Amino acid sequence: MTSKHAVVTGAASGLGFATSVDLGRRGARVWMLDKRNLPDAIERATRYAGPRFEPVTVDLADLDAITRFTARLAQENVRFDRVVLNASIVPTSVRRTPQGLDEMFVV
Repeated sequence: MTSKHAVVTGAASGLGFATSVDLGRRGARVWMLDKRNLPDAIERATRYAGPRFEPVTVDLADLDAITRFTARLAQENVRFDRVVLNASIVPTSVRRTPQGLDEMFVV
């Protein structure tokens, strides 16, 4: 994975964190996306795999936040070789995104 770029959603904990570390150990530059706890996750990931991680705080339930993130990627001309869509939520009741969509299906 040397010289490859990867993005992992839900990367602050659990399977997303473990996947990020594994990709980093294999040499990838990993963009870790989550809406919480990224400073701690980046610090822990760096201990395991070195400085290969880019923290991106983004709420995947907010389509405007996703648009801002993808605009940043376009501006920086970043292309991903691997994409791991790990983020998920299981709300106990219907929650709406800022755009009025059902949050569970958007994330």
